Amino acid sequence: GRRRWIKSHRMLLQGPPNLGEHSTDLITAYSEIRMPYWSVQPGSWATYHAWSVIEVNHGQSWILIERKTDMLEILFGQVGISLYFMKALRCIGIARDPAKCQEQPRVALSGGTTVQTFMEWIDGYVEEHWQPYDLLNSNCQQMAASVESFLVNPGAPEHTVVDPMKLVPQKQKEDKTFVLAEVERNPRALKYLAEKFRRDSQVVTIAVSKDGNALRYASDLVRADLEVCLAAVSQNGYALPYVHRIIRQDRTLVFAAVSQNGYVLCYAGEKHRKDRELVLRAVRQDGYAWRYVHEELKWDSEVYVAAGFQNPVALVRATLLW
Repeated sequence: GRRRWIKSHRMLLQGPPNLGEHSTDLITAYSEIRMPYWSVQPGSWATYHAWSVIEVNHGQSWILIERKTDMLEILFGQVGISLYFMKALRCIGIARDPAKCQEQPRVALSGGTTVQTFMEWIDGYVEEHWQPYDLLNSNCQQMAASVESFLVNPGAPEHTVVDPMKLVPQKQKEDKTFVLAEVERNPRALKYLAEKFRRDSQVVTIAVSKDGNALRYASDLVRADLEVCLAAVSQNGYALPYVHRIIRQDRTLVFAAVSQNGYVLCYAGEKHRKDRELVLRAVRQDGYAWRYVHEELKWDSEVYVAAGFQNPVALVRATLLW
């Protein structure tokens, strides 16, 4: 058989990716791909991983969109990349067996949705409603269903992002007293404020004290402010990835983050994942964090027992995955 190489590029995104001439291409169909967790299982079982493959311009190119834990992976296959390869590779380059993939019926679309419109939906609605991974309430199957729902009816109210500041008079938008009250009431309004407020540590601190994930809307300068970031991760450990990279691995921040949500140990650097005190704090908060403990401590009796005591099921699953 032939050997074929595919060159991939990773992009650091601050908004919807610029796909150039492909931005105006039309989405013409989609298929859901399922991969059962076990080789032999009843078709009615919901134990499968799911993702969507989107057909652009009748198969001239493809988009793969897939939720893996807390990551949303998007792969754009340009002209010449076949559907087979979109099933065989994850966005980050990890291979999987296409023979184990179960392709659901192709659904043709005629709504005229462009690639750019789809990307703006990801950057708007999906980003604002994103929730940490949850086995029952926020998982890969629900992400695939949401993608498919949008493609079938992109204009539906449930897919629309509402700017809470849109109807506010400009004078009020410039009034700091009003802004402080607004972000306390609705922390994610920070996204729609003027740059001067998104780099104002007082405004951002109030927002992240109510919703740590609002840190994502702050300026780079404020996301490098230790006190502001500490307020964010103390409210929601999942804010840790939004901390500026220059202080993201500060032990005080990481410790506060895993104290609030142990699972965010997955975002911690190696030195923290073999920090006994920090690791114990993480697994005592969430037994699933054991999966990310460094090998030096993974089988330590105190760490293992602490994780198992917090969540026996999580420890069994993590041990099997390990």
